[in-house]
Amino acid sequence: MTEEIVRLENIHKQFGPLEVLKGIDFGMETGQKVVILGPSGSGKSTILRCINQLETFEKGAIYFRGLDIAGMKAKDLRRQVGMVFQRFNIFSHLNVLENLIEAPIQVKKTPRKEAVEHALALLDTVGLADKRQAMPSQLSGGQLQRVGIARALAMDPALLLFDEPTSALDPELVGEVLQVMRKVAKSGTSMIVVTHEMGFAQDVADRILFMDGGKILQDAPPKEFFKNPNCERVRNFVKTIGNV
Repeated sequence: MTEEIVRLENIHKQFGPLEVLKGIDFGMETGQKVVILGPSGSGKSTILRCINQLETFEKGAIYFRGLDIAGMKAKDLRRQVGMVFQRFNIFSHLNVLENLIEAPIQVKKTPRKEAVEHALALLDTVGLADKRQAMPSQLSGGQLQRVGIARALAMDPALLLFDEPTSALDPELVGEVLQVMRKVAKSGTSMIVVTHEMGFAQDVADRILFMDGGKILQDAPPKEFFKNPNCERVRNFVKTIGNV
């Protein structure tokens, strides 16, 4: 029986008077790839930030591996839940290798030699083995995002969250990041991805969640989502972005 890795129950989140999440319910099994689609401002990124305790919420509960995250320290949760951000969030004063080994050594107390060996293997995986001594200022946006993915993987997370990881990139750099994400997906890592990349959603997702107005309007496998939208709002979205 497959373990349920994360579950959200009736999550409500407000920013001042604005309610951005209006009763979110969904769960996913270990190893699944869930892609969240929807217009800007629909609450997609807020879901990720609530899961990773970067945001609090007013109502509901989130369970990670059966444990209510309200009872977990953020550092304990983030040992198991990695996140890749829009704007890279790479430490500018550390070189690429140091960026990757910082958290395993400081948070997990991994021996430095072991952390370095793991980091070098990950840099090879993301195609940056030759950049291990480079400073962030010497890298392109696509390279920085690949470092961000490798850094998240360096903690061996049980769940990896991607918050629009290609949205800050020039179009010609998007492909190199998606290629790495596809490789991560094939490795079996549990993933929740907020993205506007429809081809990636169709090829990689086990399920697509479509959000609008702080609610999940459809939760379906990619083929069903794109071929049989369940309401007018989803139909309009699929028609607008083009049937991939």
